[in-house]
Amino acid sequence: MQRALPREWCGSEITNGGVRRERSRLSRGELAVWVLATSVLLGSLLLYVTQGIQVIRMGYEIDRVQTRFHEVKVERERLEVELASLQDLATVQREAVERLGMVFPGAGQVVVVRAGAGEPVAQAAAPALTAARRD
Repeated sequence: MQRALPREWCGSEITNGGVRRERSRLSRGELAVWVLATSVLLGSLLLYVTQGIQVIRMGYEIDRVQTRFHEVKVERERLEVELASLQDLATVQREAVERLGMVFPGAGQVVVVRAGAGEPVAQAAAPALTAARRD
């Protein structure tokens, strides 16, 4: 039986002399090998791309942490300067007088209590406290 291509395809009939060619088909084993090889190749490619993305993300994370570290370092230095200025006696006196309204005590407002050799401090201070409360 002679096969021919339709005229619409080529403009005229072409015959192949009755020879029919079969496509070579892959056996199940060969097909499985091709599928396995393709899967391994695609898996390797996916792993490579994923690792590249993770490296980029880690780079951004490192940059963010370094920026934060620098900010915290600057803040720490600023706080150390502020702490040093607040520990200065003149600053403490100024804040006490201006902000808290404190005043230095008068001469009669200060009571000095000294404990005796064998007396506890509370017993020695009791007479001075009662005298101060009466004033």
